[in-house]
Amino acid sequence: PYTLTYISSMKERMAPSMQALTYNNCIPTLKAYCQNSNFELFPYVELKGETPEEGIMAFNDLPRYAMGYASLFHALSFTVETHMLKPFPQRVQATLQFMNATIAYAISNAANIEKARKEAIEWSQAQTYFRYNYQLNEQASDSIRFKGYAAIYPKHPITGLAQLEYDQQKPYEQFIPFFNKYLPKDSIAIPKYYVVGGQETEVIQNLQLNGVAYQVLDSFYYKEVNCFVVKDYRAPSRPYEGHFKLSNIQIANSTQKLLLKPGDIIVPTQQDRAQFIHAVLQPRAEDSYLTWNFFDSYLQQ
Repeated sequence: PYTLTYISSMKERMAPSMQALTYNNCIPTLKAYCQNSNFELFPYVELKGETPEEGIMAFNDLPRYAMGYASLFHALSFTVETHMLKPFPQRVQATLQFMNATIAYAISNAANIEKARKEAIEWSQAQTYFRYNYQLNEQASDSIRFKGYAAIYPKHPITGLAQLEYDQQKPYEQFIPFFNKYLPKDSIAIPKYYVVGGQETEVIQNLQLNGVAYQVLDSFYYKEVNCFVVKDYRAPSRPYEGHFKLSNIQIANSTQKLLLKPGDIIVPTQQDRAQFIHAVLQPRAEDSYLTWNFFDSYLQQ
């Protein structure tokens, strides 16, 4: 029955102030606005099993996705999807109404949004551990009121096999499980700064484009640092989004006294872009630059 559904940022990755703003204030306001515009706003229907009665899951918006990326900068972010089988004019109208709702909310709550973002930046700089590799908690679920159609399994006239369909003559409204809690499987202590070799021009350029502050060394000097050493990894047989994204990366840590050289950069973690910095420079993180092939030249050794 829903024309438009939305995905909101995973609350476990958000700073407390942005989590409260998004889930306690923004989403209820958007729902009320859309209800007044004669359509109901509902979370994206990602099925836990075969049909909605078995439950739906909250989406894991990793930094590779536009909204997951935006949330690293403590921005309110949503992805919306209009139902592919609904008439095109309804889909356009629902999208327009959602955009109007978000614009109206931002105008009316500008001061609250900026206050929440300021608190979020301070929160991110005060963290001592970076948590990552979030997994859905399948043992805990809330319930959510869902409007759906009865599932039926008519036999296909050619194959004679039962196939899932939904009977639009049999609408229903009931509470279904909503699995919307994630837990981090891993964490790592946050350093005071990261060191990136000056030869990593693409990495440095990306940091610069994302507003990351850093210091460029202008002379040689020895520094005792914590080094990451890649012991093993898995490369896929096929590309994903134009990359052979690495997985199952095994990292060893060691403290070494290294000779840093002119052109190397020092990236302090006490800055506004802290969440983004950890997401891309912590090698074990799901969407780190290491996983996305920025450091593949090291791996051929």
